[in-house]
Amino acid sequence: MKWTKLFSLLLFSFAASGQSLTFNRYTPAEGLVDTRVQKIFQDSRGIMYFLTRDGFSTFDGQRFQNYSQYQNFSLNIVSDILEEKNGRIIIVAITGIYFLQNNKLEKDSALFTPSAGPGSIYLTNTGEKIISSNSGLMLYKNSKGLPLEIIKNDGTRQPFIIDKAILKDDLLVTVYSNPKVSRQYLMLYNWKQQKAIAEISSETGFDIQQYHDKIYVWLNLTWMELNKEELNKGKLITQPLSFLKFIPAEKKMNNFFIDAQKKIWLITADKQVCVIDPEKKGTTCYSASDGLPESVSSIFQDKENNYWFTVAGKGVYKMTQSRIEKILFPSKSNPHIILPYINQSPEGIISFKYNNNLGVLNENNFSEKKINVKPGIIQAFTWNNKAWTLYNNGKLEGESGDAIQLVSFVPGTKAISSRLTFDREGRLLVAGNYFSLVNKDLSFTTMELPYYTDNIACDDKNNYWCLTRTGEILGYQMLNNRLVLQTTYKETEFSSRYMLHWNKDTFCIGTRNMGVVFVKINNREYRKLGNTGTEKGISNNFIVDIIRLSSQKMLVANVSGLDLVHLNKPDTTVEQLFSRVGLFTGVTSIRQVNDSTVMALAESGEAYWVHVTSTALHTVSSFLYFSQITVNGRETDSSSKNYRFSENNFRFAVSAPSFIDEKNIRFVFSLKGPGTDAVQNSKQADFEYSNLQPGNYTLTVTAFFPGDTPVNKSIQYDFIIKKPFWKTTGFIAGLTAFILLLIYAFFKNILRRKLLSQKVEMEKQQAIERERNRISRDMHDDLGSGLTKIAILSEVAKKQLPEPEKAKEQLEKISESSRELVDNLQDIIWVLNPKNDTLENLSSYIREYALKYFEPLAVKLQFNYPEQFLTGHLSEEKRRNVFLTVKESLHNIAKHAWCNQITISILEQAKCFEIIIEDDGRGFDTGKVRLFANGLKNMQTRIEQVGGTYLIQSETGKGTLTKIKMTV
Repeated sequence: MKWTKLFSLLLFSFAASGQSLTFNRYTPAEGLVDTRVQKIFQDSRGIMYFLTRDGFSTFDGQRFQNYSQYQNFSLNIVSDILEEKNGRIIIVAITGIYFLQNNKLEKDSALFTPSAGPGSIYLTNTGEKIISSNSGLMLYKNSKGLPLEIIKNDGTRQPFIIDKAILKDDLLVTVYSNPKVSRQYLMLYNWKQQKAIAEISSETGFDIQQYHDKIYVWLNLTWMELNKEELNKGKLITQPLSFLKFIPAEKKMNNFFIDAQKKIWLITADKQVCVIDPEKKGTTCYSASDGLPESVSSIFQDKENNYWFTVAGKGVYKMTQSRIEKILFPSKSNPHIILPYINQSPEGIISFKYNNNLGVLNENNFSEKKINVKPGIIQAFTWNNKAWTLYNNGKLEGESGDAIQLVSFVPGTKAISSRLTFDREGRLLVAGNYFSLVNKDLSFTTMELPYYTDNIACDDKNNYWCLTRTGEILGYQMLNNRLVLQTTYKETEFSSRYMLHWNKDTFCIGTRNMGVVFVKINNREYRKLGNTGTEKGISNNFIVDIIRLSSQKMLVANVSGLDLVHLNKPDTTVEQLFSRVGLFTGVTSIRQVNDSTVMALAESGEAYWVHVTSTALHTVSSFLYFSQITVNGRETDSSSKNYRFSENNFRFAVSAPSFIDEKNIRFVFSLKGPGTDAVQNSKQADFEYSNLQPGNYTLTVTAFFPGDTPVNKSIQYDFIIKKPFWKTTGFIAGLTAFILLLIYAFFKNILRRKLLSQKVEMEKQQAIERERNRISRDMHDDLGSGLTKIAILSEVAKKQLPEPEKAKEQLEKISESSRELVDNLQDIIWVLNPKNDTLENLSSYIREYALKYFEPLAVKLQFNYPEQFLTGHLSEEKRRNVFLTVKESLHNIAKHAWCNQITISILEQAKCFEIIIEDDGRGFDTGKVRLFANGLKNMQTRIEQVGGTYLIQSETGKGTLTKIKMTV
């Protein structure tokens, strides 16, 4: 049976009201910037814009974003809006022209100056912009402005200010005023030629608006149409409205709106809205009693065919596309259904009890039956074309006096369920603490169950399945007129409230705690297949009734409302039918009238028609995009892909502009990356994740839009969090190389120091050995030769004893040699003494030696020494070589110089010193040094061996200067 036929029937059988309207209201409490909405606009992505006197708001169904200031200046009186081809939104406010892109508002000072007070903007078919303002019309092209004026026939120009305009190709249909004559004009203006083509004046004023290809004019206090053919010829000819005949005679029209389906919405003077359908030639009027907001000023239709109503100073109302219609019963005394469940017989007859009546809906007839109600009644229903009542003591009575006692017990100790079902052959199945099967001839069989069971489910083979509230699953068959238990299972995860056979061996179970659960049950296995609960959008997980509408759709009643569930791939979507229209009540029972209509009973006893097949002409938007990405609190966009290791706290917000059932859009955020596999499945349109590790990430966002043909849309964002530089391959390789180099340098240094130590030790040993050899040599050369000489002289002296004078001469020589030997030995001992390792000690010893050496001679000695010596340690070798050289120099002076005075000077500088020996003797020619050649060369060699320089200067008759320069 078609819904239209049923609805016509119900108009006669029920005191049903017209379809009531349901609205969602948006004010500053819901996020709107201001209640004084002047214009509504929708861009190409589906975003709604609300222009107000205190800024403007954008709305994507998930969130409002408000713009009331720009750089601390208020956006007053936002009057117009326009979208360019690149998606940029131009906003016109009294303070100037702005553009909005990527949620960022910028002022376009190049396009228009704020002092002009812009009012409206129009985009021509060639891309130029025409802006009206308090200063007149301005044409903008290539960021340059050209004033538009009226060029008269004599060539003079007349500026003009328009109040409103409609752009049609090269023509503007404009309304402008002339305050000098208190008249308003309607003018047809060619903006390219800047010429007025036609004009009409009026003392009562004009208004214009355009719908589809027609322009409508408010003239002489009534709405008229402009004749299209005449307008194309350049003439302004008005004619009566084409839909005038559909307007009720008693209705005075203040304004009107024509939607995309060419239905006319009249806003009447008596605060009603009348909808005219020219095709069906019908008119339906709505008032406040139907839920219409008072004083509607304008109507806007979005791309999904939702209707938005503006009410002056009261915000915006969106008319909800409702599937719900309240039923009013004939009885005015108590319009509520008394018992909590609606029943439906195997023949499809729906029955329910209200007052003492049984309401029966049977195809073309709605009837009432008086029933004999006794205390303890728990259900009234029709079966086998008779009215029946079931009582809590297990008794079943028919309207013709038939009665059977299904089971005997004291009420309160056991219970009978009022959830009645029927098997494939039309037999009555009664549940509770017992399972009773009643044949059509009223013979029956009863089995006690382990615990209370809400209803009996029957599969295609007439197997009977009982699922108790404690989880026992029992499978029965009817054999020899007896119920025989065939299968038992145990379920511990959920508690059942309603069980429905879905297909074959699949069952759909309404649970108390897990929503709707699908299970597979047969004589061989019991297995859970999945569930749909609040995480998928169902109003509440406490499910009390289910209707299978098709293999892809079911209606679910729960303690919070009524939901239409679409079992679509890849995921389930849900329409919350009751909460969507502001009904917040549990539903106890639902029964299907026909393919398109279901009857639902609320907890309050009120009944509703549910139109499960929508007739609304809408297309769900499939846009989905990132509206905001913030990293560490800083906003970025989806074009950014690379982030530093410290930029690891992300917040993603998406927009899915849809307004049919925006509260039931579900978003699945799936983030995959190093150590991360996070999924958020909810109605939240944003997702946060903190302290992400470095690596490659992929965020996939899927939006599931509810509806008869659900749409799902996915977007993906790939990004990289870079490793800290100390974890990069290059750094690790460099650090490894550096550490290896350090290790190499460390061990090389240890080896070098060891080798150096060995070398020093070896050199020390060599030096000791050299010193030993030197001492041995010196002992041999000096002492040995001296002792040998003494020995020889002694032998000579012994032979010359007979000659005393000659013996005395030899003894003198022995004495002199002994003294020389003692002096040499003393020099050797002084050099070897480590206490004499300073320059000061060397200087003192030289002074002492010189004084002692020249004491027998008539030579004056002068010493020029520093007051304080700087040089510290002098090696033994340097002391020895310097002293021996000085000693040899003094010996040469004493032997050859024949001088009167000797000056010994010691000069000290940083890290070096000089010893200068001067005499005033006879000198010698340095070019003829054969006499001293070996001695001078030995002294030079001795000084150079220890890192010094030796210099001797002399001239005949001018004395001699010897200089020894030695580094410390």
